[in-house]
Amino acid sequence: MLKKMRRLLVVVLALSMVLSLTACSKKSISADDFIEIMEDEYDCEIVEIELSGTGREAIINARSTDDNFFVTYEYLEELRPAEMNFDSQVRMYENMKKSDDFDGTIKKSGSGNFEKLIIKGDVTFMGSDSEDEVYKVIIRSGKMIITATIYDTGNKAVRIIDGVIETLGY
Repeated sequence: MLKKMRRLLVVVLALSMVLSLTACSKKSISADDFIEIMEDEYDCEIVEIELSGTGREAIINARSTDDNFFVTYEYLEELRPAEMNFDSQVRMYENMKKSDDFDGTIKKSGSGNFEKLIIKGDVTFMGSDSEDEVYKVIIRSGKMIITATIYDTGNKAVRIIDGVIETLGY
């Protein structure tokens, strides 16, 4: 009886671990899928940036013609630079908060192959005397980074950016 209970417990734990791992791993969206979604769902103007020697396979900018937001898609050739890029964004906003150039919230979640950063508040950019409201979501999934930004922190603006991120699968 004890052996059967032990086996059952091992099977249940193994199954729950597999389900947990598959739920946490989010795959990178392809550049073509990104362009299709941004054009078809959000009527965005698309600009593909020419690459040579940048360490990136793709950089695509999508700018909304209606809601004044923009989304950048980057696919890097290697994983480590993508991780470093994401980490540098986190550090930049944390340093801006410490130096009073950012008044708002910074929320980081995820780990391993998937990370998410949400920035919401008033930002004073270098060389500027004025503050801008900004709501920004940065997603890193493997070697891919998506940055969605709108210069507004109201509920409608947050819903727009969160909707874009959800439509992209994150």
